[in-house]
Amino acid sequence: MPGPWVSGASIRSAGVDTPSRHPYQYPMTREELCAKYGTSEADWIDQQMRTFWNLNCEEGYDCVDNSRLARQSDAADMAEYETAANSGCCGFYEGEFGPSPEGHTYAFGFNYGH
Repeated sequence: MPGPWVSGASIRSAGVDTPSRHPYQYPMTREELCAKYGTSEADWIDQQMRTFWNLNCEEGYDCVDNSRLARQSDAADMAEYETAANSGCCGFYEGEFGPSPEGHTYAFGFNYGH
């Protein structure tokens, strides 16, 4: 089931509370994600992000911003990811999801605290 996607700036918070009251963070709108990676990958990525936030919502990731995502096998995608990662401040999280059902692994990260 697709999650709450929003439009707006490149840093996106869906503003939907999980049971533990932490907002999901999405690096792009659903339309952008589907256009870039396809619908089935977008659905899978959504599930990975939901799982991440549900498992890690109590880890002190307050004031989350600069959320980013990139397919690791795509050099241009990873270059954009690195640019975003280098433009953040304060604390940071860097991780990955994968492999997806289509065999792709994605870098996922964000900055937090201020």
